[in-house]
Amino acid sequence: MKKNKIAVSAMALLLCGTSIVSCGGGDEKKEELNIDKEIKTPVKDTKELKLAFVVMDSIVANYEYQKDVEAEMKSKEEATQKSISAKESSAKNTLKSRAQAIQSRAAKFQENLKNNKITTQEQYEKEQAAIAKLQQDYEGLDAKLTGEYQEYAAKLTSEYQELAMKHTEAINDTIQHFLKLYGEEKGYDFLFGKSSSSYDLLYAKDAYDVTEEVLNALNERYKKYKK
Repeated sequence: MKKNKIAVSAMALLLCGTSIVSCGGGDEKKEELNIDKEIKTPVKDTKELKLAFVVMDSIVANYEYQKDVEAEMKSKEEATQKSISAKESSAKNTLKSRAQAIQSRAAKFQENLKNNKITTQEQYEKEQAAIAKLQQDYEGLDAKLTGEYQEYAAKLTSEYQELAMKHTEAINDTIQHFLKLYGEEKGYDFLFGKSSSSYDLLYAKDAYDVTEEVLNALNERYKKYKK
């Protein structure tokens, strides 16, 4: 029973947050936490360990390599979309021109019939067959151009996605590699990553935040690489 009471108390502390104000909030009286009394589990002294954490959101948002890649990918995306749109427009214009030619031929045929310029059954059937052949060719061309457009769009989209993935992997690799070097050079036993989308690091004193130092060094390293 004693163990269950301790577990519930520990969970209550997590749910209430790191504030020393009780869960009820409002104007309720502040309660004093007595960790030694509430939690009997001994905690190993970690004074001999050197710890620090990095806010990864800040690294990703302010890393110059990341910014350069974003600019490059935006330009690449615009160029890709422009090229795909040009291919689609070309196909549509070709089909439109062919459709107008068929419509013009059919209208001429109707006009000739009305003006009695087609005088034999042979002339009638021949012209009908010619228009039908044009329509058939149009449908074949439509399928061909549509297929070419879809294949072209898929190819460019795939190339864009592959480049984006390549850059993402490169950015992650450089950050991870640098953090390893940084941690070794500074003599840290642990380097933690803090992120708005991750709850692995629940609490840390600001004194252990080395984000700015890491970011500055990372960007300086990238400047040398760009040269």
